[in-house]
Amino acid sequence: MKELINKLQVIQMSNYVRPEIKEKSNKDWVENGEGNEMYTEIIDAYYGSPTNSAIIDSYSRMIFGLGLNVNQNFVSKKELKKVCTDMALFGEASVEIKPDGKIVHVPKQKVLPSKAIDGVVKSYWYSFDWSDTRKYEPIEIPAFGFAKGKESSIYVFRDYQVGQFYFSNPSYISALPYCELESELANYYINHVKNGLSFGHIINVNDGIPESEEVKNKMDKQIQKQLTGSSNAGKFLISYNENKDKATTVEALEVSNAHEQYQFLTKEAQDKICIAHKVVSGAILGIKEATGFSSNAEQIETAFNETMLNVITPIQETLLDGLEEITGLQGLEIIPLRKSMTDEAQGGQTTLAMKKEPVDLVADALIDLGEVVDAEEWELIDEKAIEGEPTISETSLKLAKTFSSSWKAESEQDTDLFKIRYQYAGNKTPQREFCQKMMSANKVYRKEDIDLAGSKVVNKGFGANGADTYSIWLYKGGARCQHFWMRKIYLKKNNSSLSVNEARKLINELDPSDRADARWEQNPKEVAQIPADMPNNGFLPK
Repeated sequence: MKELINKLQVIQMSNYVRPEIKEKSNKDWVENGEGNEMYTEIIDAYYGSPTNSAIIDSYSRMIFGLGLNVNQNFVSKKELKKVCTDMALFGEASVEIKPDGKIVHVPKQKVLPSKAIDGVVKSYWYSFDWSDTRKYEPIEIPAFGFAKGKESSIYVFRDYQVGQFYFSNPSYISALPYCELESELANYYINHVKNGLSFGHIINVNDGIPESEEVKNKMDKQIQKQLTGSSNAGKFLISYNENKDKATTVEALEVSNAHEQYQFLTKEAQDKICIAHKVVSGAILGIKEATGFSSNAEQIETAFNETMLNVITPIQETLLDGLEEITGLQGLEIIPLRKSMTDEAQGGQTTLAMKKEPVDLVADALIDLGEVVDAEEWELIDEKAIEGEPTISETSLKLAKTFSSSWKAESEQDTDLFKIRYQYAGNKTPQREFCQKMMSANKVYRKEDIDLAGSKVVNKGFGANGADTYSIWLYKGGARCQHFWMRKIYLKKNNSSLSVNEARKLINELDPSDRADARWEQNPKEVAQIPADMPNNGFLPK
């Protein structure tokens, strides 16, 4: 037995091969492997592997975070959580869009695509149990964008994967053999314990060989009843011997260094599963491990941030892109779980209102600096969203330019005759609280005030390299925001130098390329852009 164990020191597992996906002439749908075996393997790996299930449960919770940043009247939290679970488990998720616009989760393993027509999947098929389509007859449902009238439709959230068309692979697909190994080890451990911590027993009956099969069977049952429990039935070998000694002996089959074999296989399976899932640290899963961090809290915080950046955020982006496509809404966000973890680590109680407090303060502070222009003193003569935002130079008008010492009353861009202000403009039904407050305030602001607000936290972690602050002047309410700064030029009424018509004509005729003495101060083009139209939807590089 020792020689046999020595031969088993090295265990080599072949690379995982995904079940082949084929279109079949006798079926209108495409299966995810023969008999949908891919979905079966994924579900078995979830229920059989404790490491895999712990990671998937944690990731699905992190993907959902604290829910959407808007009133979820089109999808309930319960349904969205299910979608997040499927994304973590399968790498894809499906929903049904009802005629009234409601979004309802549909388990992905129950939805199969129709055969593509000209490279487009125009419908999906649903069956409660694809292993018994006679009992649960498949139903065809239009894909999103192909429904007619008051029909429901199916939308599948999935990201692009090289070589995959009909289905997406879970990101941890290479770990499926190790999930099976962990499952088999668990089954083996429990059987080993039930079997008296041995590989079995040889029961030697030294009383001669029974005369008939009937007598032998009767003796077998008596030995089984006396020496084993119901859970250990069959875990022994009975040997009948010709011997004058009337004694019966029981010998255990044992393996030397068994605990080392178990420990190696268990750690190997767990390590490979964690690698495939891109687990930065087992600490976020409650797995204790030796690290170089000064404290467990530091380890968890760092691991959580890295996991959010490399694993969770890309999945959230796929979900948000899909939800915006379905609903037509812009600026959807998922409230991150990180803020609640930080509060809990500090011993505080977390509420949604507490998370919004920094946004409240920034919006309120900026609004306090804003003004409602006195129509009796100033007249609006120009209102445009352009890439080059000018300071109207009185040099071109041969007028003296002076600046006020009152920082709140005037701007560096103001002159004796002109007041330059900026108004928050764009989507009139914003979802984010910062944008809601700015739009409802209906005020105008100096460039300096907007710059100052950029030093405050509006959307934590949205700045470059994960910084908590970013330029509100350039990026307004943050990535995906649907707003921009509208430049407004006011002319001082009843002045003796320039009439309203003359000023408007001057503004329209000024050309920086032709009038060297009337150069317009150019603001960055992002000032007049909504972040949703910027590269990467306005997300700053990490």
